[in-house]
Amino acid sequence: MKSSLFPYTPRAYSLFLFLILFVLAACQNFSLPRSAPTPTTSIPNLPLVPLTFQVNVPTSASSGDVILEIVDEVTGIALNSERYTMQLEGNRYILQLAFPIGSVVCYRYLHQEAVPQVERNPYGQIVRYRMAVARSPAVIEDHVFAWQGGKAPTEEGGTLLGLVYDSTTRAPISDALVTMAGIQTFTTADGTFTLENIPPGKHNLVVLPTEGAYQVFQQEAVIANGAVTPAQIGLQPVPMVNITFVVQPPSEHIRGLPMRIVGNTPSLGNTFADLEGGLSVLASRAPLLSLLEDGKYTYTLSLPAGTDLRYKYTLGDGFWNAEHTADGGFKTRQLIVPDHDITITDKIETWRVSASETSPLTFYIKAPPETPADERVSIQFRLYAWTPAIPMWPLGNQQWLYVFYGPQRALGEVNYRVCRNEQCGLADDVTTAGNTATGLSVSSPDGTTITHEVQQWNYLVAQSPISVSTQDATPRSSFVAAVEFAPQFSPTTLPHLPATLQGLRHLGANWVILSPTWSLISGHPPRLNYDPAHDMKGSDLNALVANAKQQGLSVAIFPRLNPYAITQSLQDSPELINAWLSQYRHYITDMAIRSAQSQIHTLILGGPEIEPFLDGQDEFWNELVLTLRQKFSGQLVWAVPENRMASLPDWVTQMDALYILVSSPFEDRNLNEEAITEAFGNYLDTHLLPLYQQTGKPVWLGLEHPSAQDIQNDCVLTAEGCLPFERLIWSGSLPSSAVDLERQARFYQGAAMAINSRPWIRGLVTRGYQPAVTLIDASPSIRGKPAADVIKAWYQSWTNTTSP
Repeated sequence: MKSSLFPYTPRAYSLFLFLILFVLAACQNFSLPRSAPTPTTSIPNLPLVPLTFQVNVPTSASSGDVILEIVDEVTGIALNSERYTMQLEGNRYILQLAFPIGSVVCYRYLHQEAVPQVERNPYGQIVRYRMAVARSPAVIEDHVFAWQGGKAPTEEGGTLLGLVYDSTTRAPISDALVTMAGIQTFTTADGTFTLENIPPGKHNLVVLPTEGAYQVFQQEAVIANGAVTPAQIGLQPVPMVNITFVVQPPSEHIRGLPMRIVGNTPSLGNTFADLEGGLSVLASRAPLLSLLEDGKYTYTLSLPAGTDLRYKYTLGDGFWNAEHTADGGFKTRQLIVPDHDITITDKIETWRVSASETSPLTFYIKAPPETPADERVSIQFRLYAWTPAIPMWPLGNQQWLYVFYGPQRALGEVNYRVCRNEQCGLADDVTTAGNTATGLSVSSPDGTTITHEVQQWNYLVAQSPISVSTQDATPRSSFVAAVEFAPQFSPTTLPHLPATLQGLRHLGANWVILSPTWSLISGHPPRLNYDPAHDMKGSDLNALVANAKQQGLSVAIFPRLNPYAITQSLQDSPELINAWLSQYRHYITDMAIRSAQSQIHTLILGGPEIEPFLDGQDEFWNELVLTLRQKFSGQLVWAVPENRMASLPDWVTQMDALYILVSSPFEDRNLNEEAITEAFGNYLDTHLLPLYQQTGKPVWLGLEHPSAQDIQNDCVLTAEGCLPFERLIWSGSLPSSAVDLERQARFYQGAAMAINSRPWIRGLVTRGYQPAVTLIDASPSIRGKPAADVIKAWYQSWTNTTSP
């Protein structure tokens, strides 16, 4: 590592930035219109609407104040809140506040002790926020279920079973955010949602459509103990409006710096998730503004009329390097979108968090030559904890720039590190690698340039292409040459998936298998649902499918459960098993509907995590398959773990194909390619061929052989124990396991040669592919490894294609 500080002189600093930003503007392809658009109208001051909040709290709150906290999701839920002490009247706490008409207020309750205790919802989760809509004077009645660290009530609650649909077309509305009783959930593909264990009494129900042009819904709901309350909710369509933002930077702004607009909508980077450090907005998912000739910036955004837009301008995200008020406070703007197109002219007061700051810091990063050309360098900052990484600005030739105004020392000690494709903690600079790293200090004088050269990336070693023999390869009609993405997901993965899909075409693949997940929201009873921090949103999945098709890839969906081991604790309880099966039915049906909507060719069922729920459940699976056939007209494929091949349930005959999941069926450490070919061929003839002959179903073979040195009995030795291969697909990387890339490549070559002489095998899938970044690690992913050269050669030979 080389690290240095260039001394600051005004002339040298200005010249340095001028040269760099000249190159940067060329790299960013900034367009320079001659002048800003002319404002079409002005926004009138909106009248204020009073809302009265009334809340019943647990008796433990009698010894301290109850606080109403209004949160700022754009800056960070815990970072820029407004807190108001409520007044006790009788047995409840009351507070009245006024808001601009049309405001959607995001709030929650705290119990003031030595450390404020945040409320918990009936699922045992910390309340992210509740919502209330200020359309007219209203009383909002709430119930705090329990305080953080306090004892939860044991009495049974009620259930709200809802359906959200377009009031004009009656079509279901998916991905709408539903809040009530401190619970947040999202509607599924059929527009349904379920809220359980809700305390009896009146509650405020709000439905916010995160995608699509609909009015926010708010209504009082009365819940009774042990009762199921239905809710049919029709959302009123509203027109889309074009909002053009024109912003004047502050006086200290350096002309040409890339500026973003971030906000509380998905189009402005909001993930609706609790990300690292308590942030919710990702810079990489927010748009860059266009630079105008006069030095201003502009961007046009289409939003539904009536949207309560919270937004800010930034050189980073909602917290780092964002605009501030003149006194150093966080600045978050509000706009109630009118019913007509409009131009908004804003002026940024300052980027600085402190008046004592003079000039910004400049980070100049040099990445090593082996950095993949399709990967970006990101910078990550740490105050009290690491926060999501921010894309740096490319200068070309693996040089990267970032200009940093703050917040800096005014808030505490700030550290930084750099990584690839936002995957900090995994694809780091090797000197600051891992989740426990503290990083490098930002304690340097204002106006200096911090130059850092990355000598080596963690889990990245330059690889030379290997020679692969496919001289006996025979092209096959309709052969499935596929890559299956590893199922682990974070919101930082999404911006990098289009480049990954493009890379699959260069790999010779003609299919991609996507593995969307739902997560275990709570365990007793089990609740499976979409979790925005760990699962891909339905609309994002649809966009990814469309992108894959544009790349010429056929698409299969293989729904998985996050995390892999969630089902293990349920096996001994018939009641919990039935509850889990009900949840699983809902999940798979949702995926079938989404697959039909996206015109996906194939839906894959099964997987190791559902093995405990196969035996003795034939009626359930028969009914589920029948339901899926009604929802989805494509082919259904059953994923068969290799330990299940000898005992397939009878209902598997209803499937259209079998997807056999194979890891390492024999010890291959000391075998050469010819010996592996012979051993693998014997395995296919002994185990898979009888299955093919018995069922008559096409067979796809899914390989997940890791590039690990220490493999024993279908597991990899690590400091955490011997991990089964299937678990490795969820791990991302194995820092405690030695790597053997040649062994993995040799295994794939031997397996491919065996498959080549067996035409009854209709497809080969390489499993566990790392979707976000190249990692030369011990995982099953072949991305960037010699095994990828093997797969590329055979895929191109079998499909009779060449790389595009």
